[in-house]
Amino acid sequence: MSENEKLPLLNRKAPILGVSNALLVLMIVCFLVPFALRGSRTAMENMQNDVKNWLPSDYPETQELNWFGKHFLGEQFIVVTWEGCNENDESFQLLIEKLKNEIVTDPALLPAVDPKLEGDELEKVLANRRYAAELFRAREVADELGLYVFDLDDYNYDFAGRGEKWLKGNDNKSYFITEDGTLWRSNETDDVIANLKRSFRRGVLKNISVDADPIDQFGEEFRQTGESNDFYDDPRKLTSRYFTSVRSGPDAIEELAGANGVLLPRGQNMSDENRHKYAQQLAYSRLTGTLFAPVNLPGFDWTPPAFVEALSAEKLAELPAGWEAALEQFVEQAVTERFAGDRQALNQATATERAALWYEFFEVLDVTAPARQTCIVVTLSDIGEAHLKKVVGRGIGQEPRGKLVALAEESGVVAPPKPSMAPWATEARLEGKVIRMGGPPVDNASIDEEGQITLGRLVGLSIILGVSLSYLSFRSINVTLMVFFVGGVGALMSMAIVGYAGGIVDSVLLSMPSLVYVLGISGAVHIVNYYRDAVFEEGELRASESALSHGAWPCTIASFTTALGLFSLYISNLTPIKNFGLYSGLGVLATLVLLFTYLPAALKLWVPKFDKPKSNKKKANEESLLTRFWMRVGTNVMDHYKLVICLGFCVLGFSIWGLTKVNMSVQLLKLFDGQAKIIRDYEWMEENFGKLTPMEMVVKVAPETALPDRQQRIEHPPESVAERNHQKYQLTLLERVELVESIQLAVEEVFGDAGQDVIGQGMSAITFAPELPPAGSRTVRSTTNSLLEQSVQQLMDEDYLAYESLSETEKNELWRISLRLGALNDVDYGEFVTSLKSVVEPIEMAYQFRNYLLHRFEADRGTGSGEYNPENVFFDKNKVLMIGADPTRPILRPQAIDSADQSSGNKSTSASVDSVGLFSKTLNSLLLVKGFYNHPRHPNQLWWLDPENERTAEMLSQLSEEQWKSRLANYDYVISVADHSVFDTKLIAANSRNFIDISGFDQRGLATVLKTPDHTDSGFDIVYTGVVPIVYKAQNELLNSLIESIGLAFVMIAIVMMVMMRNGNLSRKNFVNIRGGMVSMIPNVFPVILVFGLMGHIGASLDIGSMMTASVAMGVAVDDTIHFLTWFRKGLNKGLARRGALMLAYQRCGAAMTQTTLIGGLGLSVFALSSFTPTQRFGVLMLTLLAAALLGDLLFLPAILSSPLGKYFASKDVLQQKSDELTQSLDKVVEQTTSLGGPHDHLAAESNLERIIRHDKGHKFDD
Repeated sequence: MSENEKLPLLNRKAPILGVSNALLVLMIVCFLVPFALRGSRTAMENMQNDVKNWLPSDYPETQELNWFGKHFLGEQFIVVTWEGCNENDESFQLLIEKLKNEIVTDPALLPAVDPKLEGDELEKVLANRRYAAELFRAREVADELGLYVFDLDDYNYDFAGRGEKWLKGNDNKSYFITEDGTLWRSNETDDVIANLKRSFRRGVLKNISVDADPIDQFGEEFRQTGESNDFYDDPRKLTSRYFTSVRSGPDAIEELAGANGVLLPRGQNMSDENRHKYAQQLAYSRLTGTLFAPVNLPGFDWTPPAFVEALSAEKLAELPAGWEAALEQFVEQAVTERFAGDRQALNQATATERAALWYEFFEVLDVTAPARQTCIVVTLSDIGEAHLKKVVGRGIGQEPRGKLVALAEESGVVAPPKPSMAPWATEARLEGKVIRMGGPPVDNASIDEEGQITLGRLVGLSIILGVSLSYLSFRSINVTLMVFFVGGVGALMSMAIVGYAGGIVDSVLLSMPSLVYVLGISGAVHIVNYYRDAVFEEGELRASESALSHGAWPCTIASFTTALGLFSLYISNLTPIKNFGLYSGLGVLATLVLLFTYLPAALKLWVPKFDKPKSNKKKANEESLLTRFWMRVGTNVMDHYKLVICLGFCVLGFSIWGLTKVNMSVQLLKLFDGQAKIIRDYEWMEENFGKLTPMEMVVKVAPETALPDRQQRIEHPPESVAERNHQKYQLTLLERVELVESIQLAVEEVFGDAGQDVIGQGMSAITFAPELPPAGSRTVRSTTNSLLEQSVQQLMDEDYLAYESLSETEKNELWRISLRLGALNDVDYGEFVTSLKSVVEPIEMAYQFRNYLLHRFEADRGTGSGEYNPENVFFDKNKVLMIGADPTRPILRPQAIDSADQSSGNKSTSASVDSVGLFSKTLNSLLLVKGFYNHPRHPNQLWWLDPENERTAEMLSQLSEEQWKSRLANYDYVISVADHSVFDTKLIAANSRNFIDISGFDQRGLATVLKTPDHTDSGFDIVYTGVVPIVYKAQNELLNSLIESIGLAFVMIAIVMMVMMRNGNLSRKNFVNIRGGMVSMIPNVFPVILVFGLMGHIGASLDIGSMMTASVAMGVAVDDTIHFLTWFRKGLNKGLARRGALMLAYQRCGAAMTQTTLIGGLGLSVFALSSFTPTQRFGVLMLTLLAAALLGDLLFLPAILSSPLGKYFASKDVLQQKSDELTQSLDKVVEQTTSLGGPHDHLAAESNLERIIRHDKGHKFDD
């Protein structure tokens, strides 16, 4: 054997380069590190957060949201406002102008040029159109390249010496535009090596040129002599289009109440001024809470001090002298006439009532009311939605401010400062004219930003803390740097896997590098401890190889089980958790490779110096203070193992009880700390403006339900009598708009400020439609219907009406109702969606019964299906009595308004809706439309008898049988809507010409009570979509994922433990140790059950960050269990008793396990300082779980091993060997006793037995 072969593996010379294997390994690792850096950077450049992508694409909620996005612009809106934002604010006007300039449309869509134009005017128009076409072409190129301004101050002017201005594009490519309007693409890359080369070339060689290729030229043909190129002057004309529409409150008011506005009263004897004023106030009422703030805040007390606080100094100066007395007189009169003398009722008035009183008071003073606080609603393009930080970002690090923020700042609005990356930094609180933004894109961008801020501020702090603890543990700079390298490069490798796999980094995945960093350090600490022991026992030459041989198996199994715990998250249906589990598991396994290659090689080349124990010290004093502490604890645990086990299982039982109380929470704004900017913006906007979380409802009207418009009926008249008869049941456009109105008004009555106050005023086609006439006004209704038919395109442009093609001739009509929930009022989304459906269902059943009833009328009074009966066009020849309800009673019962759900802390939206009352109210309107009327003078036409009305109930109870018969004879149909004791149903049915009993329809369904499905289709469906159903589904999936991932992690880890704990060598008959494996899982589930159970007891809700920790903690906890059991079983295999084997495990693992827990737990605990709640919760819980796992492994596990259960961990070979030794010893004792003889022979035998038992005291615990 050669001298080289006699050396340890890492000391041997490699077959290439003539260097040692250790150095070769380090060279390979250092060569690969830049690739990890590049992959990490690629991953970070692909950072996206979108709540819509949380659920799989095949989920109904996701499909419905995608379907909604195909027909409506949907939730790509941003609401922008600030204090004092109104139509008179110069900043508001300037920002509107800038935003509208950003929306460049195709000039080909413009109307034709006026043929009357000629000469210079014609040339000017044509020149403007040519320029518009050039601008549109430039924007199309910019969209394709993804161009945006990176440095708004100077555009990196003249960086390449060409007087150029620079832009950035997709894939981080650089572009620049020169003075002649030519756009160039730089061919230089932006990586570490390229940057070093470029710095050398520019700094040393003074060569500032840039290799670039021309792409296109813009605007040069419009450049006049002596002028500069427009696109060079303002490179923003060559940037991507992020906006598709801009809408403001004043624009909407002008559209609704301006010249030819749809709200202007028609045919009424009013002056133009009064007509305009009436239409304007009606428009303000419809737009309050969406495009305009309320005139004053809820709780406004109508006192002079309240007016002084609400009005500006300029407006107060306009008020006449004595306005305070006028106010007092006005309020007194209003309270008397409108609020029954209750001043408190005035203070609690709805927004509509407050607005009416506000304008009336200013009319009394003959002073113009102050301009209303308004907002700008910007709709994003697909490009804008894909690059949210370039639209609304604050500019983190080297990133530019978002375009919307930059334009607002240019308009004189205060923009938020760039967030500081210092760990101690706090969010600056700005007051006054500060931009406030809200909407789903802002939510998603804020999640991005908070994740980046957390990463920037706290990762460095986590590294410093981890390195400091490593140094305190080993007192060696070399070891500290090695351990840090393993953790740091492991974290980079995990992100590189994401980058090279083309994965998307979200805010949840940003927690992965820190987790992998900590786990890498933990593994490195164990290897270093093995190395230190090997140095003391075998010397430095073979210490690395010895440490690897001792640590390879436990570290591999530990990493494998940790990866299994992480991989178990992959079964989650929540995409962020799924990705976190997959990539974190791969990162842990990748770090294991680094642990077994780099660390032994580094320890070989840079040998650390450890303090060697002095030989003259006693063995007990040779150990570290931490080791001695745990050995003393271990002695007490073993001496009192029964007490420890009892206490452990009592704690587990108490914690399991707490698991039954666990609540889930996945509300968007609970993802942020209370001091985060988005929370402060939402607080201000919801207090001063309106609610912002979108919930969408779409009324899908089937083609057979919608009556074609007048022009279509003229061009394509019915071809058969059946088609003509069918048109009697179809809904006119006005009736379809009324359907939307009935749903919206019912929802707002139950959930709006007059009800539970969880939603603001909704927006729908009703918002932009003319005033709808009463149900019985036939002539006015015909006129209004014609007006609506002419306004269809306008309603489509407003994005509240769309069509879904079913075939070439048929299409569904889609009516959008957009609701807004309070983002900060802790609404239980699941309960809200359920309650929302309970409000809509009675309306849907009213339309079902309307169809059934009209078909019944036709069947009873018609002349057959082959004839057309004109009498039934309005069906008013039928006389109907409805018993059991009243269409005028409130639809929300008083007891339905609940304060809060005390158990979950969420505001309750459980609505006790009067289903029968709402059904009756809707049905009454539907029958009035078809020609019926209910009037006291004509009660036989359509009349309602409500037994819940005391006077009606008293009157009905006094009717005799003959009086009942007399009254019932006046009606063609008697319909029972609900049962009541005052009704003798048998009497009524026997004396009615046609008796229809639908009582119980609200519980059993209309088709069931009618005993026929014929003609009981409502003709429309309701789709509930938006962020709210997505978040609600995510909340349900969170609980399911938690249970499934923990269960899967437990099963997979338990199988590994069973295989690892087998008694003896691996064989077909000795493959697993089921009992040993299951017993070893007790301390692994201990921390999870303990921590989550306590969270249930204290009422803490679980969120995404909490859910991730459960499986991770189980995987991490098993690491220490494996190391402890490895040394325990080694002790047993060396012939030690269980007590001695446990002391060996404490001696070898106690300190290392404590060190890894401190380094890992405290390293992750810094994330408790994050303003991103999932990361914050992840850091706190990981520290708690790791601490609990340490206690479980060093207290609970040794107690279990000391108990009779410990026998399941000993090797069968060792047990047999001990049994054989004991038998041989006993045989010798018997022989000695026989040879001695005499009266004291039993003493000798006892003496020998004492010696044997004393020699193996550990067996006193054996069974």
